[in-house]
Amino acid sequence: MGQRLGRYALFILIFLLTASISACSINPEPKLQWYKTFGEGTDVYGGSVQQTTDGGYVIFGRMFSWKTSPEGGAFIMKADTNGNKLWDKVFGAEEGAFGQSGQQTADGGSILCGTIRKSENIGGMWLIKTDANGDELWNKVLSGGRGNSVRQTTDGGYIICGRGDDHIKLIKTDAEGNLTWDKSFVGQYIDQGNSVQQTTDGGYIVCGWTRPLIDGWVVGKPNVWLIKTDS
Repeated sequence: MGQRLGRYALFILIFLLTASISACSINPEPKLQWYKTFGEGTDVYGGSVQQTTDGGYVIFGRMFSWKTSPEGGAFIMKADTNGNKLWDKVFGAEEGAFGQSGQQTADGGSILCGTIRKSENIGGMWLIKTDANGDELWNKVLSGGRGNSVRQTTDGGYIICGRGDDHIKLIKTDAEGNLTWDKSFVGQYIDQGNSVQQTTDGGYIVCGWTRPLIDGWVVGKPNVWLIKTDS
Protein backbone atom coordinates (compact mmCIF):
# COMPACT_ATOMS: atom_id res chain seq x y z
CA MET A 1 0.00 0.00 0.00
CA GLY A 2 2.77 2.39 0.94
CA GLN A 3 4.66 1.60 -2.25
CA ARG A 4 1.53 2.32 -4.36
CA LEU A 5 1.04 5.69 -2.62
CA GLY A 6 4.70 6.51 -3.19
CA ARG A 7 4.45 5.71 -6.88
CA TYR A 8 1.22 7.73 -7.13
CA ALA A 9 2.85 10.75 -5.45
CA LEU A 10 5.85 10.47 -7.79
CA PHE A 11 3.49 10.33 -10.77
CA ILE A 12 1.67 13.48 -9.58
CA LEU A 13 5.00 15.27 -9.08
CA ILE A 14 6.21 14.39 -12.60
CA PHE A 15 2.87 15.49 -14.05
CA LEU A 16 3.02 18.87 -12.31
CA LEU A 17 6.61 19.45 -13.38
CA THR A 18 5.77 18.56 -16.99
CA ALA A 19 2.76 20.88 -16.97
CA SER A 20 4.88 23.69 -15.54
CA ILE A 21 7.57 23.25 -18.20
CA SER A 22 4.91 23.14 -20.94
CA ALA A 23 3.35 26.36 -19.64
CA CYS A 24 6.73 28.06 -19.68
CA SER A 25 7.38 26.93 -23.25
CA ILE A 26 3.95 28.22 -24.37
CA ASN A 27 4.41 31.64 -22.73
CA PRO A 28 8.18 32.21 -22.60
CA GLU A 29 9.60 35.46 -21.31
CA PRO A 30 11.08 37.56 -24.14
CA LYS A 31 14.88 37.67 -24.02
CA LEU A 32 17.06 40.42 -25.43
CA GLN A 33 19.15 39.06 -28.29
CA TRP A 34 21.09 42.23 -29.13
CA TYR A 35 20.86 45.95 -29.44
CA LYS A 36 22.88 48.52 -31.36
CA THR A 37 23.32 52.28 -31.32
CA PHE A 38 24.43 54.38 -34.26
CA GLY A 39 25.49 57.95 -34.85
CA GLU A 40 27.13 58.61 -31.51
CA GLY A 41 28.06 62.28 -31.18
CA THR A 42 25.50 63.44 -33.73
CA ASP A 43 21.79 64.21 -33.71
CA VAL A 44 20.31 61.16 -35.45
CA TYR A 45 16.73 59.93 -35.10
CA GLY A 46 15.33 56.59 -36.28
CA GLY A 47 11.86 56.85 -37.80
CA SER A 48 11.01 53.34 -39.02
CA VAL A 49 12.56 49.95 -39.65
CA GLN A 50 11.77 46.91 -41.78
CA GLN A 51 13.30 43.47 -42.13
CA THR A 52 14.62 43.01 -45.67
CA THR A 53 14.43 39.98 -47.92
CA ASP A 54 18.03 39.02 -47.07
CA GLY A 55 17.18 38.80 -43.36
CA GLY A 56 18.83 42.10 -42.49
CA TYR A 57 17.21 45.42 -41.70
CA VAL A 58 16.75 48.80 -43.34
CA ILE A 59 16.33 51.85 -41.11
CA PHE A 60 14.95 55.24 -42.12
CA GLY A 61 15.18 58.52 -40.26
CA ARG A 62 16.71 61.97 -40.03
CA MET A 63 19.85 63.67 -38.83
CA PHE A 64 20.87 67.21 -37.90
CA SER A 65 24.14 69.06 -38.35
CA TRP A 66 24.90 72.17 -36.32
CA LYS A 67 28.28 73.10 -37.82
CA THR A 68 27.17 76.44 -39.24
CA SER A 69 23.39 76.47 -39.05
CA PRO A 70 20.79 73.87 -38.12
CA GLU A 71 20.43 71.75 -41.24
CA GLY A 72 19.04 68.26 -41.52
CA GLY A 73 19.16 65.28 -43.82
CA ALA A 74 17.14 62.18 -44.56
CA PHE A 75 19.04 58.94 -44.05
CA ILE A 76 18.81 55.26 -44.93
CA MET A 77 20.92 52.69 -43.13
CA LYS A 78 21.31 48.99 -43.93
CA ALA A 79 22.21 46.45 -41.23
CA ASP A 80 22.87 42.71 -41.36
CA THR A 81 20.95 40.07 -39.42
CA ASN A 82 22.90 40.89 -36.25
CA GLY A 83 22.32 44.63 -36.52
CA ASN A 84 25.82 45.47 -37.76
CA LYS A 85 25.84 48.48 -40.08
CA LEU A 86 26.65 47.68 -43.70
CA TRP A 87 26.19 51.19 -45.12
CA ASP A 88 24.33 54.42 -44.64
CA LYS A 89 23.31 57.26 -46.94
CA VAL A 90 22.23 60.84 -46.28
CA PHE A 91 20.08 62.93 -48.63
CA GLY A 92 19.27 66.63 -48.67
CA ALA A 93 21.69 67.54 -45.88
CA GLU A 94 22.22 71.02 -47.33
CA GLU A 95 18.53 71.61 -47.96
CA GLY A 96 17.01 71.28 -44.50
CA ALA A 97 15.50 67.85 -45.20
CA PHE A 98 14.54 64.97 -42.96
CA GLY A 99 13.24 61.44 -43.45
CA GLN A 100 10.37 59.91 -41.57
CA SER A 101 9.33 56.51 -42.95
CA GLY A 102 10.34 54.02 -45.60
CA GLN A 103 10.03 50.53 -47.02
CA GLN A 104 12.00 48.04 -49.06
CA THR A 105 10.58 47.98 -52.58
CA ALA A 106 9.91 45.05 -54.89
CA ASP A 107 13.15 45.65 -56.83
CA GLY A 108 15.26 45.33 -53.66
CA GLY A 109 15.77 49.08 -53.30
CA SER A 110 14.02 51.44 -50.90
CA ILE A 111 11.49 54.22 -50.86
CA LEU A 112 11.74 56.99 -48.24
CA CYS A 113 9.36 59.84 -47.50
CA GLY A 114 9.91 62.95 -45.43
CA THR A 115 10.10 66.71 -45.78
CA ILE A 116 12.42 69.07 -47.61
CA ARG A 117 12.55 72.83 -47.31
CA LYS A 118 11.06 74.39 -50.46
CA SER A 119 11.74 77.96 -49.33
CA GLU A 120 12.70 79.74 -46.12
CA ASN A 121 9.67 78.69 -44.08
CA ILE A 122 7.78 76.32 -46.38
CA GLY A 123 8.22 72.55 -46.31
CA GLY A 124 7.48 70.09 -49.07
CA MET A 125 6.46 66.43 -48.98
CA TRP A 126 9.53 64.59 -50.26
CA LEU A 127 9.91 61.13 -51.83
CA ILE A 128 13.28 59.44 -52.47
CA LYS A 129 13.85 56.19 -54.39
CA THR A 130 17.12 54.27 -54.02
CA ASP A 131 18.62 51.10 -55.40
CA ALA A 132 19.66 48.11 -53.26
CA ASN A 133 22.89 49.87 -52.26
CA GLY A 134 21.13 52.99 -51.05
CA ASP A 135 22.17 55.11 -54.04
CA GLU A 136 19.55 57.62 -55.15
CA LEU A 137 17.63 56.85 -58.35
CA TRP A 138 15.26 59.83 -58.17
CA ASN A 139 13.57 62.20 -55.75
CA LYS A 140 10.35 64.21 -55.99
CA VAL A 141 8.85 67.13 -54.09
CA LEU A 142 5.16 66.30 -54.26
CA SER A 143 3.30 68.93 -52.29
CA GLY A 144 3.55 71.43 -49.50
CA GLY A 145 3.64 69.99 -46.00
CA ARG A 146 5.35 66.90 -44.66
CA GLY A 147 5.39 63.20 -45.53
CA ASN A 148 5.03 60.78 -42.63
CA SER A 149 4.37 57.36 -44.18
CA VAL A 150 4.88 55.68 -47.56
CA ARG A 151 4.06 52.25 -48.96
CA GLN A 152 4.53 50.70 -52.37
CA THR A 153 1.22 49.81 -53.98
CA THR A 154 0.26 46.76 -56.01
CA ASP A 155 0.61 48.70 -59.28
CA GLY A 156 4.25 49.53 -58.48
CA GLY A 157 3.49 53.11 -57.49
CA TYR A 158 3.42 54.67 -54.03
CA ILE A 159 0.90 55.95 -51.51
CA ILE A 160 2.03 58.68 -49.10
CA CYS A 161 0.26 60.30 -46.18
CA GLY A 162 1.21 63.24 -44.01
CA ARG A 163 0.15 66.77 -43.30
CA GLY A 164 -0.42 69.82 -45.49
CA ASP A 165 -2.19 73.09 -44.71
CA ASP A 166 -2.91 71.69 -41.22
CA HIS A 167 -4.91 68.74 -42.61
CA ILE A 168 -4.29 65.13 -43.67
CA LYS A 169 -2.70 64.74 -47.10
CA LEU A 170 -3.00 61.51 -49.08
CA ILE A 171 -0.96 61.36 -52.29
CA LYS A 172 -0.68 58.65 -54.95
CA THR A 173 2.20 58.45 -57.42
CA ASP A 174 3.24 56.17 -60.24
CA ALA A 175 6.36 53.98 -60.13
CA GLU A 176 8.58 56.95 -61.01
CA GLY A 177 7.18 59.18 -58.30
CA ASN A 178 5.04 61.28 -60.65
CA LEU A 179 1.84 62.59 -59.07
CA THR A 180 -1.31 60.59 -59.87
CA TRP A 181 -3.66 62.32 -57.45
CA ASP A 182 -3.60 64.45 -54.30
CA LYS A 183 -6.37 64.42 -51.67
CA SER A 184 -6.91 66.40 -48.47
CA PHE A 185 -9.11 65.36 -45.54
CA VAL A 186 -10.36 68.05 -43.18
CA GLY A 187 -11.22 66.91 -39.67
CA GLN A 188 -12.18 68.88 -36.62
CA TYR A 189 -9.60 71.69 -36.80
CA ILE A 190 -5.96 70.56 -37.12
CA ASP A 191 -5.17 67.12 -38.53
CA GLN A 192 -2.22 64.89 -39.40
CA GLY A 193 -1.79 61.50 -41.08
CA ASN A 194 0.90 59.26 -39.58
CA SER A 195 0.49 55.86 -41.25
CA VAL A 196 -1.01 54.53 -44.48
CA GLN A 197 -1.46 51.11 -46.04
CA GLN A 198 -3.17 49.72 -49.11
CA THR A 199 -6.11 47.45 -48.26
CA THR A 200 -7.13 44.18 -49.89
CA ASP A 201 -9.90 45.90 -51.88
CA GLY A 202 -7.38 48.23 -53.54
CA GLY A 203 -8.27 51.21 -51.38
CA TYR A 204 -6.30 52.75 -48.53
CA ILE A 205 -6.48 53.00 -44.74
CA VAL A 206 -4.97 56.02 -42.99
CA CYS A 207 -4.54 56.66 -39.29
CA GLY A 208 -3.53 59.88 -37.61
CA TRP A 209 -5.08 62.46 -35.36
CA THR A 210 -7.47 65.39 -35.41
CA ARG A 211 -7.76 68.18 -32.85
CA PRO A 212 -11.02 70.07 -32.28
CA LEU A 213 -11.49 73.78 -31.74
CA ILE A 214 -13.43 74.40 -28.53
CA ASP A 215 -15.62 77.50 -28.19
CA GLY A 216 -14.08 78.91 -31.32
CA TRP A 217 -10.63 79.60 -29.90
CA VAL A 218 -9.27 76.80 -27.65
CA VAL A 219 -7.48 73.96 -29.43
CA GLY A 220 -8.63 70.72 -27.81
CA LYS A 221 -6.78 67.47 -27.23
CA PRO A 222 -6.09 65.25 -30.25
CA ASN A 223 -8.29 62.27 -31.10
CA VAL A 224 -7.33 59.21 -33.15
CA TRP A 225 -8.64 59.54 -36.70
CA LEU A 226 -9.09 56.52 -39.00
CA ILE A 227 -9.92 57.10 -42.67
CA LYS A 228 -10.83 54.47 -45.28
CA THR A 229 -10.81 55.37 -48.97
CA ASP A 230 -11.41 53.62 -52.25
CA SER A 231 -8.68 53.15 -54.83
